[in-house]
Amino acid sequence: MSESETRILAALAGIEVLEDACPIRKLAGGPASDSWLLEAGGQRFVARFDNATAGSLGLDRQAESEILQMVSEAGIAPQLVWSDPGRGIQVCAWIEGDSWSLEDTHNPARLQELALTLRKLHELPPLGRRFEPEAAAQRYASRIGTPEAGRLADHAGALAAKLGAETAQPALCHNDLVHSNIVNHGPVYLIDWEYAAVGDAYFDLAVVVRHHQLSPALCKIFLQAYFENPGPAQFEKLAAFCSLYDYLAGLWYLAMARESGAHPAIETELGRVMARLALP
Repeated sequence: MSESETRILAALAGIEVLEDACPIRKLAGGPASDSWLLEAGGQRFVARFDNATAGSLGLDRQAESEILQMVSEAGIAPQLVWSDPGRGIQVCAWIEGDSWSLEDTHNPARLQELALTLRKLHELPPLGRRFEPEAAAQRYASRIGTPEAGRLADHAGALAAKLGAETAQPALCHNDLVHSNIVNHGPVYLIDWEYAAVGDAYFDLAVVVRHHQLSPALCKIFLQAYFENPGPAQFEKLAAFCSLYDYLAGLWYLAMARESGAHPAIETELGRVMARLALP
């Protein structure tokens, strides 16, 4: 057993459901945490362990645990098995199914399935903290510390204030709907809820559309499945939230590139976002 596997089992000691757990493999992680696939008692689990970056990203692990309880009961997320927000450890049931690829997001039938799952999510009670794009933009900009980041944060704040004044019905949003966080599991399941918060449902829609660079035809299919009969106002509001997503994503990728080095995936996404923004 490797040193890292030994540390993981030591951290999980005392959790009854994971007694005699066996690490199977390390899963793809993010800048805030590492995740492992475990097996115990004939069942599989995903254990997530925070690293030092988690605190600086403004994540609220207690709120995430409460949200995960609700969305798992709604049948759109894996079951939360155990969590200790203070220690930055979370254990969820493993769900069978493959995470989406970029190609899946360009499949009209898959997009329609996702739209129905998001409609179900956004109809749930708005549990958790409020998503504040202006504060997030300023937090990222202060970590980056460049004039470019300051300009991005100013643009993000101005647009977020305008859109926030137009939000009529706050909803619980996932806020990180990149394809790797979408899983085929009968109905579409969503994983990695660490950015979930109460905000405008259009931001979730914008992440799907903008991050995956959906064509106008695919965007129309997606919105028709979500709204059933969208009009020009829905498309205009989505376009504005796509711009807000670009500002926030640009700041996030700049912060990650600064702290994690020149990771190829981060550099690629950063280049795409900055090209779309093309600020003077």
